[in-house]
Amino acid sequence: MDPAEQREFIKDNMDSDLQFILGDSGVSLTNQVSIARRYGSLRKFNALGDDRPAVRTACLQDFTITADTPENRAKIAAIVSSWETAKEYLSKELELRAEAKVLGQPRILQIHERQAMLRAVEAIHGSLGDSDCPAADYLSLKAEETEANEPTAAPLDEIISKLTSSSSSIQSTVDGSGHIRVTRNKTKSKMPSTTEEYRKVMKVEMYAWLAMASRYKSKHWLHGLTADPFLKFVEYILGDRVYGIQIPTSDGSQQKLRPDWSIILAYEQKLRKEAMKLVMEGHTMSDALTSVIRDADLKEAYFTTPVALKASLTDAQPHKWQRFNSKGSFNNTSKGSFSGFSKGKGKGKSKGKSSNASDSRLKGLNLAWRTPDNRELCFAWNSGECSGACGRVHQCRVKGCYADHKAIEHKQKKDS
Repeated sequence: MDPAEQREFIKDNMDSDLQFILGDSGVSLTNQVSIARRYGSLRKFNALGDDRPAVRTACLQDFTITADTPENRAKIAAIVSSWETAKEYLSKELELRAEAKVLGQPRILQIHERQAMLRAVEAIHGSLGDSDCPAADYLSLKAEETEANEPTAAPLDEIISKLTSSSSSIQSTVDGSGHIRVTRNKTKSKMPSTTEEYRKVMKVEMYAWLAMASRYKSKHWLHGLTADPFLKFVEYILGDRVYGIQIPTSDGSQQKLRPDWSIILAYEQKLRKEAMKLVMEGHTMSDALTSVIRDADLKEAYFTTPVALKASLTDAQPHKWQRFNSKGSFNNTSKGSFSGFSKGKGKGKSKGKSSNASDSRLKGLNLAWRTPDNRELCFAWNSGECSGACGRVHQCRVKGCYADHKAIEHKQKKDS
């Protein structure tokens, strides 16, 4: 192998932490390749021997490095030095993990652990951008849940990618026994406000759980997990059964209902919570995600009913300002509304009448109820029924005309 091929082989078959330790100790590329073939992980390399003589024996038997020249003895010394550093490094890592367990905090994933998980995901789904790759803190949280067999459905504003991640703040508190406890506040982003933002957030969630499935292969509830259940879940939420739901109209066509976005997000969160409950009851995550989107009771209780109630409340609220239609009457026909002006000062026959609607002479005309300077027009006069004592403006009601003739004479005046 040439040096470029050696580096590529080491990159693919050795933990990044072990690469750093071997490089820092001066182990040659050729010997690093030999170590990567059999002892690519930090734990395996640490178990190369119980003491220095055992490691020197392994150098002779496994890597064929004889101690017969100064150069070979220097190579053996570099490997022994790396082994001692790896031993201390692994001991410190286990200490930090135990400390996090006692404090009840998610342990910080080591770089080689995180890279191994993401590398396994990228081998199937290609390179992950910063907007798709889960943040280190979020992967640590999911790893803690996976190890405890207690997966949770994180709120959408707590699913953090590398692009939106920031260092979480740390606070120290004193508990009842007088011990100092260090707690880390959760990093939060914003809730998705569009369908595209929701897709991006769920893509981060999908890659986080796929990373867990690649590392914790012994967890039965992660067995066989692929991207397909997550993609179907997202398509269900944004498809024609939830976000794009349609209702039939009287003419036989379909009309989009456009449910409230907050109701959709609340329903989506409930579905993921129920899926995690099924996981804790013994189902696989793949089966749980498929099961909840088929649950008619959940859809009825947390989507259909809230959408119907919100629509009924919106329809029941009265309009603050009632509007007149083109013929001078209110648009609504509920009790207490009236058409036209039933009370006039004159004695005329117009009291309580609305003859304009049935007057054939006004058909096809676009009628107004006020003049451009906001004075009230007399409907009765325009129909030929006013005695002249109403106090309203006697001008043509046809919009744009407002001449001295009556609306019933507008067509004749226009033709002449």
